[in-house]
Amino acid sequence: MASLGAECTFIFYSNESSIEIPNSTFTSSTIAEINLRWAEALLRGQSGLIIIPGGICFFASLLASPLTLLTIFTKSSLRQESRYLLLSNTLLSDLIYMVINFCVQLCNAFHLSLAKVVCELLLFTLASSCCGGIMTITAMVIDTYLAINWSLHYIILLPPSRTIKLVIFIWILVTLPQFTITVLMLATQQSPFCKLGMCQLDYIFLIVPNGAVLAHLFYGMFITLLLSCVCLLLGCHFMLYWKTRNSRIWRGFTSRARLTFLMHSLVFVFYFGAMLLIIIERILYYCGMIKFEKGTFITWALSNVIMMGPKALAPYLYAIRYRELAKAIKSFIFVKDVHQIEPSC
Repeated sequence: MASLGAECTFIFYSNESSIEIPNSTFTSSTIAEINLRWAEALLRGQSGLIIIPGGICFFASLLASPLTLLTIFTKSSLRQESRYLLLSNTLLSDLIYMVINFCVQLCNAFHLSLAKVVCELLLFTLASSCCGGIMTITAMVIDTYLAINWSLHYIILLPPSRTIKLVIFIWILVTLPQFTITVLMLATQQSPFCKLGMCQLDYIFLIVPNGAVLAHLFYGMFITLLLSCVCLLLGCHFMLYWKTRNSRIWRGFTSRARLTFLMHSLVFVFYFGAMLLIIIERILYYCGMIKFEKGTFITWALSNVIMMGPKALAPYLYAIRYRELAKAIKSFIFVKDVHQIEPSC
């Protein structure tokens, strides 16, 4: 490609074979033609409706997440508790995900072209923030398990300084594989500044050499991470319930412990349920039970509805259930009345 304005040529890599077609021309009866025609129809039609719930979730999160993060970072009493540090990292990961995902889907809906290198960087930053949120939620469950089972040694086991190191380790762990895959994609493709009319993860893997191998590697790491987190989460939840089921904290349906446990369970089900749906969709696609266009449409719908919903709901639920956090947030929103007492003569 001589310049940014030059015509790009896309090469679709599928089943160890490549199909080369120009961006402005079509050949008959090719997989690449079908995919491009479907993508064009999707961008002009159904995506406008799909992005609406994603936009609602995005703006709902913008009302709560920044305020909650500001509250945690400005209150020293909250910064000194591990659970609030982990919560802030979860909200930060979700906020990054929602901002990037909404911008990418907005570009897709209004057929705004992005350079391939920009699209790839955005998509893998999106994947890193998603994996970071999953791991931080799992760390929150482990933190709760340690606080209940080893309450006397909890401060020694997980002090705030160690929690900060844990957060840094989580970000390194989730970004390193994504960075490696992105570097491999950038190093093996030609014309990285070609414009794409569609920025989608499955679509990106089709236009790079060894895209099938990279896609299997990406989804394999994603599935391994998700299943590991689910096993840890279910194990900690089961042990917490088994240890506390005979205590008085579970008496009464409206007890605070029961409602808090129910709130955490709903949040975890929403988070990991969306991930499991994506895994099921990927398995069905690789087994040949659904076609590429249907699989990409399902992924698009999951990204804008199922994935965005729990991330928009989480800051409201946690702000309601954490008393100290709720009081601190109210101090930012409501102005306290100041009663001036006049000195007596």
